[in-house]
Amino acid sequence: MKSDINLLLKTKTEVAKKLKLSGLLKIISITSVVVIVLLALSLYILSRLLSLEPIKEKQNAVISNINLLKNKQAKLIIVRNKLDNAAQIITKRPKFDSDIRTVIAKVPSEVSSQSLNLDKQKLTFNVASNSLKQINDFINNFTEMARSKNLIQDLTLGGVNFDPKSGSYSINIEGSML
Repeated sequence: MKSDINLLLKTKTEVAKKLKLSGLLKIISITSVVVIVLLALSLYILSRLLSLEPIKEKQNAVISNINLLKNKQAKLIIVRNKLDNAAQIITKRPKFDSDIRTVIAKVPSEVSSQSLNLDKQKLTFNVASNSLKQINDFINNFTEMARSKNLIQDLTLGGVNFDPKSGSYSINIEGSML
């Protein structure tokens, strides 16, 4: 005898199981659709209530500030570069201020300077005075500078002029710089 004989029809039990399963699936699907719709509606309402405009305005403000900072940074870099270039030029150029002080110190008090040109190779100096003795002192001072090789290598007297109206003498000297 067989012990596994089933007297119930299999088709009715399987149909009942399938109906239960399909009903459960319908309930789950309807519930999930309702939950998704409610979630979408709530997100839509929240997005309307919490507007993104202030956030976008803040974002645009930050972007404009960044652009301004980039412009300032570029200007600062350019200025810094110009300052560095100027500093390099200043360190390379001759120190004319100390040379001019040396030259002016050798001019007697009653001698007035008409013009002074000084560059790397040449000194040209025009002076005037009412006294020939002061002109002589001026020439002696610059001759001594040339002999001692103090700033001037050689000295050339361009000429002596006399102005009878003013009663003043003027001379022009040229010298090669060391």
